[in-house]
Amino acid sequence: MKKKVEKDLKNYSAHRMDFSKPLEDNALSEEAVVFKVPCHNCQKEGETKMCSVSIPYFKELIIMAFSCDFCGAKSREVKPGGAVSDKAKKITMPVEDEDDLKRFLFKSETCRMVVPEIDLELTMGTLGGVYTTIEGLIEKVYDNMKENNPFVGDSSD
Repeated sequence: MKKKVEKDLKNYSAHRMDFSKPLEDNALSEEAVVFKVPCHNCQKEGETKMCSVSIPYFKELIIMAFSCDFCGAKSREVKPGGAVSDKAKKITMPVEDEDDLKRFLFKSETCRMVVPEIDLELTMGTLGGVYTTIEGLIEKVYDNMKENNPFVGDSSD
């Protein structure tokens, strides 16, 4: 069953990018524009790779990946590059075991995310667009709530 799912995921590709694999595992260097920029962490020269991909029945995306060989800093950014396709649709993703948390997804900036088990609902625009795993998305939500909570710190003492 798992092999069939992995085989089916390979159908979701664009510009030779396999969206069933992590961003780093895709050959971005083949089609990417590469340029040097100062690292946001150590200020030494780092490298940004940028490419455009078109996800069938969704939209075009601009993916930027930064890495610094000096301090190891990395960042990724996904920006919308066009209108959402008329054929885009809502996807419900049940998480039933630990392997489900490792699934990669693109959460668009217009996505509404609901986790009914913990009474969590994120409106459109929350976290912007992001390409990550389900686990990574949950971690981003947690970190964002922790960093932007007005009831934590000196004023809550």
